[in-house]
Amino acid sequence: MYFAAALAVIPNIVAFSSGAPAPPRATWCQPLRVFTPVTDLRTERAAGQDWLAANGFPPRPPASRPDAVRLWLNVISRARRFVAPDPVCGTGRSRRATVYSGNWGGHVVPKSDYGNASFTATQSEWVQPAVPADSGYTNYNNAPAVSLWTGVGVTNLMQAGADSIATATPRYKFWTEDYPQNIIWEGPAIGPGQTAYVYTENVGGNQAHYFLENVTTGVYSAFINALPYVGTDAANFVIERPDGDYLPSFSPVTVKDNHFWQNHSSYQLTSANVKWIMTSSCGPGGTVLTAPSEVSGGQFTDNWSHSRPFANNC
Repeated sequence: MYFAAALAVIPNIVAFSSGAPAPPRATWCQPLRVFTPVTDLRTERAAGQDWLAANGFPPRPPASRPDAVRLWLNVISRARRFVAPDPVCGTGRSRRATVYSGNWGGHVVPKSDYGNASFTATQSEWVQPAVPADSGYTNYNNAPAVSLWTGVGVTNLMQAGADSIATATPRYKFWTEDYPQNIIWEGPAIGPGQTAYVYTENVGGNQAHYFLENVTTGVYSAFINALPYVGTDAANFVIERPDGDYLPSFSPVTVKDNHFWQNHSSYQLTSANVKWIMTSSCGPGGTVLTAPSEVSGGQFTDNWSHSRPFANNC
């Protein structure tokens, strides 16, 4: 569904904010808390939710969803080596618009579909796609990218993901963002063909819990950032072209293990939501760049639709 139509099915979107001012620039992208590394997680099958939360891990799905439990165990059992987030503040304006038709492809769940209760957390997993090099770009902050992410909100948006960036030598980097603040590049190293897992949670008190893992290497980061801009209105599972740049070509990306939470109740993503289709013109008259498949078993696939990148003609 295109963005104009998508807005029509998300009634009465009013972003909630605590009114708290943004942190001073000097401390803006420094974590409030970095969880203590866990050196031996052989007890993950028996670990309780309180222990998991206290050590920075995402919650275990209920036994009534065995497929979700299996995927969760696969991710958590491989989390063997902890690295500090080592944040790098993004420069310039935020790279991720929240109301810009044509730069998102994926699935967005409006909270009106779930009794208007606020969303609090999301998670996703995917294999990071390779992108071609572009000699015209050397700064990864401002280069075209295939950006995969999940998060909560609309006008205010807590989100985290990993980018495949078409610089002269392609770069691959995890990041977090509390939109409209700028992006923060942080988390473990990631490369093409490696599996990324992302969990985002509003833990209250204007604080966001992020768990970012390179499942292939078993390296993860778990930390808490400030969350002055609190969004609650939608759960997002998105592939994006940031900042109006062209979308680099990429191999098909299957996004799986997609779940979202309302407080402590979790739900698996289904096709009963808003589908976003990315086009070269940011509208129904443009060339389709990428469109998500329907959701099956909590997962969907995004495909690059054409033989070359397309500039943003919006």
